Amino acid sequence: MGRRGLNVVVWGSAFALGVRCLLFAWEGLPELLSTRIELVTPVTSYNRLKEGLYLVESGLSPYAGDAYHQAPLLLWFFSFFFSSSMPQPSGEALTAAAAYLPTISHYATPALFIFTDFFIAFLLMFLSQNYLAHPTFTASSSASSSNAPSPSSPSSSSTSSSSSPTTSSPSASVVAANFNSSTSPPLTGEIVFCVYLTNPWTILTCVAQSTIVFNNLAVVLCLYAAVKGNVWLATLCLALGTYLSLYPALLIFPLVAIFHTYYKQPVQSAWVVGFAVVACYAVWLSALFYLSFLQLGSWGWLKEVYGFIFFAPDLTPNIGLFWYYFTEAFMHFRPFFIFVFQYHPVIYVLPLTVRFRRHGVFLFWIFMGLIGMLKSYPCIGDMAPYISLLPLFHVLNLAQNKRSVFICLGFVYLNVVGPIMWHLWINQGTGNANFFYAMTLIFFLFQGWLVRDCLTSASVLDDLMTQEEKQKTKKAQAQTTPTLPTPETAASSTAKAIKVD
Repeated sequence: MGRRGLNVVVWGSAFALGVRCLLFAWEGLPELLSTRIELVTPVTSYNRLKEGLYLVESGLSPYAGDAYHQAPLLLWFFSFFFSSSMPQPSGEALTAAAAYLPTISHYATPALFIFTDFFIAFLLMFLSQNYLAHPTFTASSSASSSNAPSPSSPSSSSTSSSSSPTTSSPSASVVAANFNSSTSPPLTGEIVFCVYLTNPWTILTCVAQSTIVFNNLAVVLCLYAAVKGNVWLATLCLALGTYLSLYPALLIFPLVAIFHTYYKQPVQSAWVVGFAVVACYAVWLSALFYLSFLQLGSWGWLKEVYGFIFFAPDLTPNIGLFWYYFTEAFMHFRPFFIFVFQYHPVIYVLPLTVRFRRHGVFLFWIFMGLIGMLKSYPCIGDMAPYISLLPLFHVLNLAQNKRSVFICLGFVYLNVVGPIMWHLWINQGTGNANFFYAMTLIFFLFQGWLVRDCLTSASVLDDLMTQEEKQKTKKAQAQTTPTLPTPETAASSTAKAIKVD
């Protein structure tokens, strides 16, 4: 990191920390944000977590009521941040210190969320830097940059003409980039760092103390460990993400693709790499399940946590698609449509994995966006890491896409109009559920357009890269294969020899 990058990180950190501290110090604001349905859900609510802690302290199961539906180990972790759960001091010298425990607990929880946000931001920065600098992921850049076809060549023009009209023709350096290159814009990692920390979605999620930040931490750390080649840490973090919110289990497929690229294994050993990654993941996930069993003494928590996520019985409004539809659906149709809605993100796994198997990091990133769109209880915190990593894939040329400005303005529009529609429906009573659900549909539409544009641009680039590899293979074969004389060449050479004689 140079001096310029250090300045960006320092000033970005100072601004982000100041804004978070100011909002936490604003009296009543954290409590207000912790009730906003855009920021928290029944499975990420900090208020529900505190209710679970109260039940545990009262000698009851945290799942005795219908309030807490998060992981048992998360509850155990947060028990250390409340004074009533801390060891009580003994002796006259420590009696006075006990009075400060509530104050310490009051500041410890916001500090934990701020620290987690900064930890994620640094992981994203280091992830971007390692991804762009790793020789395995950038091996094709230098090898094909000199042989890449110009935009005016027939092959390039034909491919560009068959692509989406909203996608501009990539240049030769972009074609050779393999979704990253040594010619990436300067300070890409630092830009990703600042985009995450200064994103209003990230800031509001932090102040609302939504536990989605811990799921994001597990997913981002998993991707970072995968780029670094650490199988055990990557699978541990993926198991932790699955343990917290179930849906990150879909990320096992791009994780296998990343390690297959990292170790440069031949095609026939892809199953070996996949089996090793899945086995490590299963071991870690089983260990987390067993620790939860030891803590509670029963397996009933599986139904209360994952059954709650899968069957979505709580129809509290959120920014997802489930709540409105299942409010209107007849009960005898509910099992069928639950299966349809939950199977929806799964149907993209196989085709996308096959199509982008050479680009595991990009595939991982796309799956992060799909999970944030299609899960049963989404919030805007799900999209924060996904949006922050957009600068990493600069070769997609989204800035030249005609729909990019429209998508950006659409997100701004939803951030303003969405709360207004909620206020008209809930507070004033002058609207109905359709007002707010229309905003959630538009939010889903803009997210879908963003993912679609990324996939379209990536498909064009991957096709051009495939053409480059075929041309290089043909040139290599032409250089190694001896040229046999044709009959016309042999006849002309014989005639020249006779003429000379």
